[in-house]
Amino acid sequence: MALGQQLQGRLALNNRLIRIIVAGAVLLAGIIGVLNTLVTQISGTVNRYTAVTAVGSNFVNVASVTGFAAGDRVLLIQMKGSSISQADDTTYGTLTDLGNSGVYELCNIASVSNGSKKITFTRPVCKSYTISGLVQLVRVPVYTDVEIKGTLTGQAWNGSTGGIIAVEASGTMTMKAHIDASGIGFRGGSFNGSATTGGLTYICDVNSGKGGIKGEGIAELPFAGCRGKMANGGGGGNDHNGGGGGGGNWGTGGIGGHGWLSNTPGQLSDTDKGGRGGQSLRALYESVVPRLFLGGGGGGGHQNNGASYEASNGGGIVILIANTLTVSGSRAIRAYAPDAEDITINDGAGGGGAGGAVLLDIQSYTNPQNLTIDVSGGDGGTVTTADQHGPGGGGAGGYVNTTGTLPGTVNVIKAGGLAGKFISTNSSHPHHNTTHGAANGQDGAVISNLVIQICSAPPTLDLNGAQAGTDRQESYSQFYEARSFILPADVQIQDTDDTEMEAATVTIINPEDGSLEQLEMMLDASSLASMGIQAQREASGHVMHLLGEATIEQYRQVLAAVAYKNASPAPTFSPRLIQVTVDDGGNQSNTAFVTLNLDGSNFPVEWVYFDVQPSGSDAALTWATASELNSDYFEVERSGDGRNFEARGRVEAAGVSNEILAYQFRDAGAARAASGSLFYRLRQVDVDGQFAYSSTVELMLSPENAGGLTLRVFPNPATEEARIRLSGIEQAVAIQVLNVSGQTVWNGQIEPGQELAVPVGGWNPGVYIFQTASGVRRVFKKVVVR
Repeated sequence: MALGQQLQGRLALNNRLIRIIVAGAVLLAGIIGVLNTLVTQISGTVNRYTAVTAVGSNFVNVASVTGFAAGDRVLLIQMKGSSISQADDTTYGTLTDLGNSGVYELCNIASVSNGSKKITFTRPVCKSYTISGLVQLVRVPVYTDVEIKGTLTGQAWNGSTGGIIAVEASGTMTMKAHIDASGIGFRGGSFNGSATTGGLTYICDVNSGKGGIKGEGIAELPFAGCRGKMANGGGGGNDHNGGGGGGGNWGTGGIGGHGWLSNTPGQLSDTDKGGRGGQSLRALYESVVPRLFLGGGGGGGHQNNGASYEASNGGGIVILIANTLTVSGSRAIRAYAPDAEDITINDGAGGGGAGGAVLLDIQSYTNPQNLTIDVSGGDGGTVTTADQHGPGGGGAGGYVNTTGTLPGTVNVIKAGGLAGKFISTNSSHPHHNTTHGAANGQDGAVISNLVIQICSAPPTLDLNGAQAGTDRQESYSQFYEARSFILPADVQIQDTDDTEMEAATVTIINPEDGSLEQLEMMLDASSLASMGIQAQREASGHVMHLLGEATIEQYRQVLAAVAYKNASPAPTFSPRLIQVTVDDGGNQSNTAFVTLNLDGSNFPVEWVYFDVQPSGSDAALTWATASELNSDYFEVERSGDGRNFEARGRVEAAGVSNEILAYQFRDAGAARAASGSLFYRLRQVDVDGQFAYSSTVELMLSPENAGGLTLRVFPNPATEEARIRLSGIEQAVAIQVLNVSGQTVWNGQIEPGQELAVPVGGWNPGVYIFQTASGVRRVFKKVVVR
């Protein structure tokens, strides 16, 4: 082939290759374009809502299953159900029992039955619900990547469903439009069309004409009127023409304005007719596992001249769950309450609703400076007319809750609504351009303790991973010293959901004995804080809670730092059965036990008995120890009231002994120190300065007049027989003998003046308690049997 032909052939081949490459690039670009369009675009209302009629172990019955399918993510939430004070006074509307209002969890649907309207979940329901408290199920759409193309809205709360916008994305959620839940929360109170003498009543029937309708809140009492608040719902204005109170959420709603003629001297019955502001729910949001509420509705103003203006609704709830939230352009998440309408007539105006709630479970933000979040309260209505009438109170701000800290460049609007004003057509009116008694709502807040409540599989707990079973055996043999009883290597917490137990609570309970034994935390607060865990011990010292957000490994370390301490001078040696459970924020584990066996062989002093008897004008004290380890001395203390003690003398201790040792001390002139009773105790001090107290013994100086009992048991220690003498009784009483485990080993009865023999020869060696009672008096003695 000629060279020219070869070159032409190569050029033709190259041209074909170029065309193929170009065509491939065009095809690839087309494919990429198609893939880019697969990002789901949403707008309008994307949630489905249905009322729940029954809640089972892992299912709900609903009013309608339309729009729900297997595999869907759903929000189960109770909207109301709280109880309030209904006394006709300033306490009206105050929460008395929260009930299950605000409880919620996310679940996944396993199946839907159209016939029975039953929706079954993949896991058991974790929370408790009360159907009368208005429970609803909300479908939460879940996407990989989602773009909010047009304004995202939600169904307004209608008394049974709505009020919530909830969207989830496993990848990126891009806001190219606003999310608007403003005014879809609890409803504002309505007006009334008549007037009567209402006085200062806090509760009335709306048909009575005494007051406007209360704003809606988490307590259900429909169409109630007058100025008392309805939990977080604002109170209605009272007759004559009082303004409605603002709704409450994070903050408290503002009070409504005074009614007509309230500036006239002597017209006191018309003063302070405004509705009370809705109650703050702040404390319920700050707990480790919070609840969730709509903004409270404003209270309706008292209207009798045809104003026909309702108070404003509260803000709704917005829940966004995504790995990344990208804000494209200037965008807003709105859960504010709108302002109450202004009126130009001789009537009271409505209160502003409270801002709602925005929950952001977001791991990272892109362009957070473009984002505005508005949970502000609504302004109260303004009244423009000749004579003074009641403006509305401002609604409270809502709240924003996030996982982690919200970026500082996000613009958050959380102010409480402003009180309305009275604007007179006569500018010289003394109340012109004033709030006339109405008040602003309190501000809302931004917090960062959010843990989305997910119905989870219960974790499992094993405290003895090296052996079969979940429980363990430990011994405690060091008096005074706090010692841990769980080894971190043996702790196994398994959570099939994840390794981060968000808002988990580990509870340790020691149900035994008294205040001188307790649970302690061996780690300091800073070490705990570095792991995101708090240790909270109840006042009794017998219960400790470990709570926070941390890895399972960190919980294992902290659990192993919980210690047991016994400071009792005469402890009972029955085993302590310490209970441990784990709640991962959605469900509770099994209960695992640590059997803690108390070994008395190493306790510095093991007490046998401590007794005080009158001896002429003195008090004779006797006591005995079964063993001592590094004991230094006993200090005798006396009190006239059983609370304030003073030292009376000292008796040297043996130091080290494994034998029964008896001690005595005489308190000279004790009978002259009091006319009724004296109280004695021993302060046993070790060579290293540590000390502990014996039990307190009461000495009745005149037992024949005070009904005192005196129990003597001898010999002590006893081998074959112990003899009992009892004085201060007028009839036969029962005698009981217990071992240190609390089991009864002998029962008997003793007559006045009788000496009773108790055969102990066949008993196991050890300490026994002889006890008896007569009336309200009870006495006991500890006796050693060999």
